[in-house]
Amino acid sequence: MALEDVLHPWVNRYLGAPGWIQATAGRAYACLPAAVRYGRAYGDFRATIEATRDAAAARELALAKLGETLAWALETVPAYQDYRALAATGRDAR
Repeated sequence: MALEDVLHPWVNRYLGAPGWIQATAGRAYACLPAAVRYGRAYGDFRATIEATRDAAAARELALAKLGETLAWALETVPAYQDYRALAATGRDAR
């Protein structure tokens, strides 16, 4: 879990705190490495971004993610049960 998720319930207290407390907390938070602030998924996210700098790779990743999302929706969403056979056809997600 990302540190931001842990700190989120405290955001109202932070916003209501005096300015000097906000400044001190903000500086301390900024000193933490991004991987700590954003959690374990941050490394995977950064690797994905680096791997998709090329337009063709980005397009390929987008289509793969679209296909995964549509397959999941067809398998799990009752409103799409009439279309579940589409997932087995292997058709292009578009």
